[in-house]
Amino acid sequence: MKNSSILLSLFIALVSVSCDEDPVSPSVVVTPNTYVQSINLDDVIEYSIEGIAGDAELSLLVISTQPEGGVTSVVYEDELSGVSSNSIYTFELENDTIAEWNVIFTITDAEGRTGQTSRVAEVNDDPVMVESTGHELYSNFSTENTNGFNITELEPLVLASLADSSGVDLVQFDVTDNENQENSLGAYSGIKFIRNNLFNYGSARQSFAGITYDTGEPSVTIANLEIDDILITRYDTLNMLHAAIKIIDIQDMPGTEEDRIIFNLKK
Repeated sequence: MKNSSILLSLFIALVSVSCDEDPVSPSVVVTPNTYVQSINLDDVIEYSIEGIAGDAELSLLVISTQPEGGVTSVVYEDELSGVSSNSIYTFELENDTIAEWNVIFTITDAEGRTGQTSRVAEVNDDPVMVESTGHELYSNFSTENTNGFNITELEPLVLASLADSSGVDLVQFDVTDNENQENSLGAYSGIKFIRNNLFNYGSARQSFAGITYDTGEPSVTIANLEIDDILITRYDTLNMLHAAIKIIDIQDMPGTEEDRIIFNLKK
C-alpha cells in the first residue's frame, strides 16, 4: 500500500511538471477588430497588427491573402524580435471582380510556434465613378468638328460622317429651330437627362446617380446650360448604368462653326 501511494504521488508530480512545462504560443491582435470589413473598389484598409510573445521571443510576421475561391498568397513578411511588435499593413484590392478576400495574419516565435487570426474584406459593388475630362462637344451646325459624343465608348463623333446616329448620346440642339445654338443638350440615342446641381459630383457613385436620376424628372433635352451645371443620365438602360456630366465651359464664338461645350464626365 505504501509503494502504491509513492507511485501515485510520483505520477501526480510528473503530470504537474508536464502541465507546467506546456509551451505558450505567441498571439496576434489585429485592428480593426471586427471580423468582416466592407471595402469599396477605390478604398484601402489599414490593419494594425500587434504581436505578443509566449514562451519565446517573436521571430516573424507573415500576412497572406486568399481571394474567394482562390489560392492563398503571401503578400507581406516582417522579421521580428523581442516580446512584442507593432506593424501596419495596408490592404489594396488586386482584382475588382472578386467579391471577398480573406486576409490572414500569422506570428511565429523563435521556437517555431505560431499564433494566427484573420479578417474578411467584402468588396462593395458600388464603386466611385471614374472621371474623364476635357471633352468638347461642338455645335451641331459645325460641319467638321466633333459635334456628337458616345458615353459608353467615351468617343467624340462627327455627325456628318455617321450613317446611323442612334449611338449619339450627347448633341447640342437648336431648340427653337432658328439656326442659333442655344446651349441645349440632348441625344439621338433616346437617353434622357436631369439637371441637379446639388449632386455630389466629387464623390459620385452609381447608386447616388441612380437615386438622383429616379427622383428627378428626366427630359430628352436640357436647355439653357450654364457653367458648373451637373447633368445625370442613364446611358445604359439594360444594365442601369449612369453618367454624371459637369459643364466646364461654354464657348460662344462668332458664327456657329466653333461654338462648343466643354465638359467632364463620370461613369
